Amino acid sequence: MVRLCQAGSLFFSPSFSSLACCLRLPGHKALRPGPPPPPPPLKKISKASKANWKKRTGKRNSGSGSVAPQECLLRSAHTHAAVNAAGDKLKLTIGYTAYEPVGAKVEVRKGSDRIATKSLRLSRSGVLRIVKNLGEGKAPKQLVVRLAVPDSPGYCGKYETEKVRVS
Repeated sequence: MVRLCQAGSLFFSPSFSSLACCLRLPGHKALRPGPPPPPPPLKKISKASKANWKKRTGKRNSGSGSVAPQECLLRSAHTHAAVNAAGDKLKLTIGYTAYEPVGAKVEVRKGSDRIATKSLRLSRSGVLRIVKNLGEGKAPKQLVVRLAVPDSPGYCGKYETEKVRVS
């Protein structure tokens, strides 16, 4: 319910939960806040800009950062790797979602060297944390992490593997 009021006076409307001030000039309609301004138009991203972002972040459209089809059982997985200051301990974090609970095998490789392997049962979503002692000064700069699901078709391999830069 809207009530007209004199300039500078306060009124209370049952449809509002607070007091409102009506500013009215002689001969003019009452000033009321209008609708919010429209959002700015979406900016088109050029192909060069997309390519530069992919190059900087290491992300690919078909990699594990994208969502896999339902036949793959593993929906998505994102990995983060860090090494402590001494460079002798690797901390790996893998966030994942699956279409259904499933058994999986995690492999962490540095080139052809296998750093860690772990078989486990994945729920529908969760976070895996793996801490591995590397030895003196053997910190890798890049790792390949594979979260393999045995019952998935062969074309699902591109969704199960991710290259990770170690921070």
